[in-house]
Amino acid sequence: MDFTYDIEVSLSSKELRRGRKASVEVKIKNATKEIEYCEGALKKYKGQKKLNQTGIDTYGLSAPIPIIAPKGTYEVEIYAVSRDGEKGPAYDLEIKII
Repeated sequence: MDFTYDIEVSLSSKELRRGRKASVEVKIKNATKEIEYCEGALKKYKGQKKLNQTGIDTYGLSAPIPIIAPKGTYEVEIYAVSRDGEKGPAYDLEIKII
């Protein structure tokens, strides 16, 4: 059985400032498998970050953008992982650090 779902992502802003707080909220509906966790990753880098479960099928994260983060545009993907370890389809977005 394929692991699929509907995903809705909202960001505090797509233009983020170094040293300022940024937030993301993710809502997942109609999942075909039980979700273990939700994760975000910068596509060109090895960094992934698990999002905190904030409700039923809702995940979020708030954190400051590091002062040393290079300015530029970054591709981010957000996805859920099932209890059996299968990565679901990713939601892709671009953010800009200014």
